Amino acid sequence: MDNVILRDRQRRILRFLNGNQIYMTGQALAERLNVSARTVRSDIVEINRCIDPTVAVITAYRGKGYRLEIADRDRFHNYISRNVALLTREDRTQYLLLRLLWSEAPLRLDLLEDEMYISRTTLENDIRALQSSWITDRLQFLRHRDTLFLVQEEPEIRIAFLRLYSENIDFNSRSGIISAGGTLNLEQLSVLRSDLRHLLVRHKILLDDFSFIYFALAAWVSSFRTGRLPQICPDVAPPLQAVMQDVAQLFSGKYEIPLPLSELFWLQDTLAKLQRQPSQAMEAVMHQAIGAAAKEFPAPFLDSERFFNAFRNFICDCTNRMAFPRFDSQDLLLELESANPDLAQLSRFLTQQALQLLDLPNTAVDPLTLLPSLIAAKNRFITRHPEIQPVALVVCHLPDSLSVYLCERLSQHFAGRLRLQGPFPVYDRGALEHTDCDFLISTVDMTGFRSLAVPAVTISPHLTPADFGAINQMAYETMLQKHFS
Repeated sequence: MDNVILRDRQRRILRFLNGNQIYMTGQALAERLNVSARTVRSDIVEINRCIDPTVAVITAYRGKGYRLEIADRDRFHNYISRNVALLTREDRTQYLLLRLLWSEAPLRLDLLEDEMYISRTTLENDIRALQSSWITDRLQFLRHRDTLFLVQEEPEIRIAFLRLYSENIDFNSRSGIISAGGTLNLEQLSVLRSDLRHLLVRHKILLDDFSFIYFALAAWVSSFRTGRLPQICPDVAPPLQAVMQDVAQLFSGKYEIPLPLSELFWLQDTLAKLQRQPSQAMEAVMHQAIGAAAKEFPAPFLDSERFFNAFRNFICDCTNRMAFPRFDSQDLLLELESANPDLAQLSRFLTQQALQLLDLPNTAVDPLTLLPSLIAAKNRFITRHPEIQPVALVVCHLPDSLSVYLCERLSQHFAGRLRLQGPFPVYDRGALEHTDCDFLISTVDMTGFRSLAVPAVTISPHLTPADFGAINQMAYETMLQKHFS
């Protein structure tokens, strides 16, 4: 049944579960998809009905959530990539963009309607959506009566190729790319990635996984679009010149594809951008954006050197148009945004400031990219200043041994962010009334127990993710009120 066509929402459920590699509750999935938990349950039943159980199955575990168990990753990848039903605008615009990028001649709109099984009105709306999210000053549509074509601005076409494929990289399935399309041969790309990895290691060039795959995609683009670039003559840095010589030998020797100098210069420029060399203008933008944020947000941790480096890399990526959203990180960023709304707002503000100063559009930039770095910077700041850490008193109705165990787990989880006292018995009113703390963490609901001078968080002895989230939220609110407001 590998020819089964899944709905876009069902494929997204598979990708969310595949990306988490652990359990996800129905409610968490419903929030990601903006549907009800009941709809998620119905979709999962349909997914399990359609997919061969020897390939993959979604299993529900009581008290934990859903877990995707994959037996055959290559066949599983087919379900979330090649078998695409063009039911959503996102699917249709990506399909349309791929057709335009790969096309050597204008596309007839009537044939596109038949090909995509949509009306002319829907097609026109999809074209407008594509314009708003992908088209730039240098990559424009050419409309002539009932045909559509892309202006053949080769550097822009290549950027669109790289962004489209990079946005859809699936690191958890070895086949790699979701929206393949055209003549993209995943097996050839896999071999090329292996060769390039050894080549860069020989030259002691270290890139993170995403940057390396981006460069491998760029090399593959050069191999099938050779001869289309205008002559480019950038300043040649000797280390990268040696790398490009080896790249040229690899293609001419193993793949029998001679790369002209224009291709090698373009690959060299791409690799230099991935190594993120900031200019003085970028440094000035970074300091101006941080200065503006410091006036708007209570964030004394913005002067962290590590955050400076992260922000500098982000500005380089924005300038080089490599800071676009990616599916592989979206789920985690959404979780972080939910747990840290203040820092998510700060991340959006810094992103907007940087884009305005750089005079860049924000359509292809993920505004939450800086969020993990902001969280880390804030946590490091709190760790270095224990005097500002909130104090929580742990109250338990459990036997002593279990109470101590629970308190130890909390201490390990919140080490450096929260100071804990206890555990104390629930009915030890003296301790509760005379211990100086910011809030209580209790295994029983304290609402009706007695009037409390401080707020309380009720948790389960099992310490679920929701419990940690509730404590984290209370600690955040305390910090905001006492120190960052």
